[in-house]
Amino acid sequence: GCKSLTGITIPKNVSSISGEWTFYDCPNLERIEVVEDNSSFKSVDGVVFDKTMSELLFCPSGRSGEYIIPEGVKTVGINAFNGCNNLRKVTIPNTVEIIEKGAFSDCAGPISIIIPNSVSLIASSAIGWHYEGWYEEFEEGKKNTTIFGYTGSTAEAYANDNNIKFVSMD
Repeated sequence: GCKSLTGITIPKNVSSISGEWTFYDCPNLERIEVVEDNSSFKSVDGVVFDKTMSELLFCPSGRSGEYIIPEGVKTVGINAFNGCNNLRKVTIPNTVEIIEKGAFSDCAGPISIIIPNSVSLIASSAIGWHYEGWYEEFEEGKKNTTIFGYTGSTAEAYANDNNIKFVSMD
C-alpha cells in the first residue's frame, strides 16, 4: 500500500485510471487533485469525478467526517468510497441513480449512508462488504453501517436483503 501518501495530483495527460483498486490501502490519502486542463477527470474538494461530474470515481480513504455528494452526480462508482474508515456520514443527492459494486466496501465505520428514492440500482456487495475473510468480516461491517432511506425504496430492499440496519426517513 501507500500508507504515508497524503495527497496526489493527476496530471493533464492521464486519460484513464486502470483498475478498481488504484488508491486501495492508502489510509492517509486525504486529497486527490486533478489539474484543470485534464480532459477526462475533475476533482472537487479532493474527490475525483469523471469530467462531466456524472460519476463519482474516488473518494480518498483518509477523508473523515461527513461528505455530501454534489448535485448532478448520477453514479457512485465501483469502490468509490472503499476503505474510508473515518467517514461517518455520506449524503447522496436525488440525482444519483446507481450505486456500483464495492462503492462503500471496507468502511470500518460506524457509517451512515443517506440514500434517496432516485437510486434504482444498488449493486451486490455495494455496501457493508469487506474483502478479506468475506463472510465473517462482512457481518462486522454490516453492524457498523446504517442506511437511511424511504419505505419501499431500493435502499430499504438492499438493507433488508443484506441484514443492514435501515432507518426510514418517511
